[in-house]
Amino acid sequence: MITAAAVLALVFLAIQAANYFYARSIAMAAAQEAVNAQRAYNAAPGAGQAKASAFIASTGDSLSDVSITVTSDGQTVQATVDGRCLSIVPGFCATVGVHATVHGTVERVTSP
Repeated sequence: MITAAAVLALVFLAIQAANYFYARSIAMAAAQEAVNAQRAYNAAPGAGQAKASAFIASTGDSLSDVSITVTSDGQTVQATVDGRCLSIVPGFCATVGVHATVHGTVERVTSP
């Protein structure tokens, strides 16, 4: 009986770990989408934010309580995505958040 409980606990922990890494993968991909959209030549302000939001919406509810921050200083772009994964183990996602940051250089025309 004790062995069965331990095996079930390990199964739930494995599922929780998979949910966490999947949510982190979504956050990283969303941040990359934001940087790619915002670093494009003559990109409109907010293009990265919109692209990341659309990407996260298309993935379902695996990443929740999402916060997207896209900043640019004219030469570089940084996108940060924070959120929470689906919780199988009670309290896990409340204490361990998902965080991803991506940097990129803004495209610009230079003389040959």
